[in-house]
Amino acid sequence: MTTYDGASVYFRDNTMSDFIDYSSGLNPGARISKVVPFYKDGVLRMATDQGLWEAPLYHQNFIPVPQPMALNLGCGDLTSAPYKEVQFDSYSIVRQDEETKWLWSFSPQPYYVSDASVRNPRVVFGNAGSYDVTLSITNAQGTASRTIKNMIKIDGATGIDKERVGEVGIVKTVLSQGEKLEFVTYGLHEEATLTIHNIKGHQLHREGIWGSKQRISIPSEKFPPSVYIYSISTASKKFFGQFIIK
Repeated sequence: MTTYDGASVYFRDNTMSDFIDYSSGLNPGARISKVVPFYKDGVLRMATDQGLWEAPLYHQNFIPVPQPMALNLGCGDLTSAPYKEVQFDSYSIVRQDEETKWLWSFSPQPYYVSDASVRNPRVVFGNAGSYDVTLSITNAQGTASRTIKNMIKIDGATGIDKERVGEVGIVKTVLSQGEKLEFVTYGLHEEATLTIHNIKGHQLHREGIWGSKQRISIPSEKFPPSVYIYSISTASKKFFGQFIIK
């Protein structure tokens, strides 16, 4: 609970008979605009007219609440593009530390899964069917899972190329400055274009890819430490993701 007659924060859970003052470090003259829990780091954050206030969540240890998401889909029907690479990610309520473990599963099994034990796997489904997607998260407090039934749907025969279609994208998503950016492009079999943008949308790199080319290396020295977005697109396919240079 927050107040607006002098900025204050109070907390109570169902084990407490009354609220406790949780306002340590908060200027009482601040005007509160928004308060949100940031579960990833286990903190409560508040935006005020005097800046950002932050405090540790009262309960630091909690069982995860999984929420699987597909980031690059308008809808889950991939009938028109069964070989589209889908970027999954966890939008879950969980504190992310060294003890947090992820496990993705799909039913039926897709044609390609980059890594089922990371937070954000890349998946090519390929074959016709209705796919259930399950995300399980384990931490020190236990394991919790959520399944979204029929999250992905592909109707009819796809005729997918069996030649390593899923292996399109960046090899390493977190790099130190000076490491080479490496992309694999197995299975494209047609001309493509690679572009790299910064987080403001400005294009920093563009080059053509011939269909027979299977690996591309780009020096990273010209990219300062930041987050970047890449796209590999052909006339019929598009793959994209992001990488970080530290």
